[in-house]
Amino acid sequence: MSFGGDISNKAKDFGGQAKEKFGEATGNEEVEREGQAQQGEAAADSLKDKVGDTFDKVRDGAEGAGEKVSGFVKGIFDKDDKGENGEK
Repeated sequence: MSFGGDISNKAKDFGGQAKEKFGEATGNEEVEREGQAQQGEAAADSLKDKVGDTFDKVRDGAEGAGEKVSGFVKGIFDKDDKGENGEK
């Protein structure tokens, strides 16, 4: 998650909390519900960012593992081509 996205989500959540409390204080149920909805949007956006970050980490880890396996297999075949395994 980017730092800006995190700040934006927290600001949206804080604004939603303020709107909800204002609606409660004034007896305006519509404003109260809007505040609750805004908080829900902030939570959903934050979760979306976290899922994206997790996906990026998994992808990066898989790419790193693939490179290691590729290097290992290449090393085996290089040894075979040079006759280092005693079979040639």
